[in-house]
Amino acid sequence: MRNKFPKGQTIVVEEVSPISEPIQPDDVYSHFASAIGAVVWDILDCSIQHWNDVPASEKTKIWKKMMGAFSFPPDSEELIKKLAMKQAAKSFRGWRSQLNTGC
Repeated sequence: MRNKFPKGQTIVVEEVSPISEPIQPDDVYSHFASAIGAVVWDILDCSIQHWNDVPASEKTKIWKKMMGAFSFPPDSEELIKKLAMKQAAKSFRGWRSQLNTGC
């Protein structure tokens, strides 16, 4: 699965690991990471050079879009948000790398 956002559905995260990763149902983490990649590509401007240069308002948009597609267990949202921003930074770096290498 490569950077697909779940359209018209809410993916329910039933369980979160001690390190804040969505782990149940079995394939939920791959959907989560893929959705973040799609959102990063959709929301961010490719002229931004570094993740630290992404405005807080854009990071908030990424999180709100993820919240619209995923349902998390109570009291886990802040931990998952932190993981989501790390994953978004990783996706952003990958995207920028592809742009720079002409892929």
